[in-house]
Amino acid sequence: MLSPLFVTAILVVLSVWWSDVLVHPVRGVDVRLLWFSSITAFVLAVVAAARRRRVLPFVVLVLVVVGCGRGVTEWSVQSRPIVGRVNGLVRVVDDPEFRGRGVRVVVDDGRDRLEAYAFGPVGRRLSRVAAGELVEVVGTRRSIETSSSRRRLLRHVTGRLDIERVDVRPLGVERSGGGLDRAANRVRDALENGARVLPSDDRALLLGFLVGDDRFQSWDTISAFRESGLAHLTAVSGQNVAFVLAIVSPLVSRMSRGARVVVTVVVLAWFAVLTRAEPSVVRAVFMAGAASIGTLLEWRRRGLDVLCLAIVLGVIVDPFLVWNIGWWLSIGGCVGLAVIAPHVERRLGGGRLATIVSPTIGAQLGVLPVSALVFGWPSAWSVPCNVLAGPIAGLTMLVGLPATLVASFLSDLPASLVMAPIVTGVRWVDLVARVGSRLDVPSWMDATVAIVVPMWLIVSGRHRTAPTPTGVATSPYERSPRPRSR
Repeated sequence: MLSPLFVTAILVVLSVWWSDVLVHPVRGVDVRLLWFSSITAFVLAVVAAARRRRVLPFVVLVLVVVGCGRGVTEWSVQSRPIVGRVNGLVRVVDDPEFRGRGVRVVVDDGRDRLEAYAFGPVGRRLSRVAAGELVEVVGTRRSIETSSSRRRLLRHVTGRLDIERVDVRPLGVERSGGGLDRAANRVRDALENGARVLPSDDRALLLGFLVGDDRFQSWDTISAFRESGLAHLTAVSGQNVAFVLAIVSPLVSRMSRGARVVVTVVVLAWFAVLTRAEPSVVRAVFMAGAASIGTLLEWRRRGLDVLCLAIVLGVIVDPFLVWNIGWWLSIGGCVGLAVIAPHVERRLGGGRLATIVSPTIGAQLGVLPVSALVFGWPSAWSVPCNVLAGPIAGLTMLVGLPATLVASFLSDLPASLVMAPIVTGVRWVDLVARVGSRLDVPSWMDATVAIVVPMWLIVSGRHRTAPTPTGVATSPYERSPRPRSR
């Protein structure tokens, strides 16, 4: 039987998708269609409540209405025209990127989010700011091009700003923004300072592992990681969130349950700001936050239920996530780890090798529907590459974060010694990606490895119900007690 949270997540996502139909780019909200949709949803909720004699359908109805309403609100706000002059303070939303001879950055003027461009000396001054900071600009804002308007609207960008003058240190204004922004930017500066002793390519790759900053990665590196199926390693995900919580867990282990939840939520919010709130991080943060609050309320659920709750919360907070490829890749990978990986591990008979291989196969199969439709079939070498590079990349992330922070306080020679093991891990993952990207196989082999082999493992695993030997893990997330020696 389907979980109520699973059904709720599907209905809320469908309601947010439906909000796109309700709002026309020119005419605005279709009131008649909105009323028809609302009445239909209410009637269905009444029928479901009458049949089951429960209040749950009305709770789901409220969430569906809230999700659809949030989508309608966002589409209505994003559809208004943006023209005119800008002269005042704006908040930097994302870190600057070099685009050709100019610098691109997303800013918020308090009413709208704009994609700003600056060139020459103005661009060089703008390139020194960071997300969360306040700067004073003078420029002209315009409507975005029709061909790319929807893609930018889904990122909440409603117009373009051509900056003519910028003051990165406005008089009498706290430049660094809020407390979370200041803390996150100081850590990012410390990480960049600690990685200064690395060669440029290694430094760019390490920052991608730690905080998802891929602005300085070369196109060859990006292509190699994509073609070998390792691109997810340079995008911050739930693994990074788990590592951060593992680092802070000794500090909060002696606190009361309520204090632990509060500190955990604050750390999660800080880490989301640190990594610029990538969709995969948003999903992981919502999941970890929901699990922490559930622990406080003694609400114990399966990982899939927690994921469904994270989906509901995520799309209500930001309805445009339902059109984000990274969001669905992250969810698909999480479903693969929670549902598919245990079947694969049982089919492989358990043991250390199965514990390493099964999460990779489960995650690959979980993201397959989205990745195959958007990016094409994954490489047949993606699973071996993930098996070879995944554990080393995880260890590099876990050790690299504190090691890089320590190196930021040292001079060059001691910092080089501290960072030497981290460089070794980064170069190993880079080597696996480059070798895997050069191993070319026919497309039919990619499809065979991507579908036939994992499905055979899953189907075969369902019929294998023999008890797991004592001392062997039954999933990647739990361990059975070891047998006692006689």
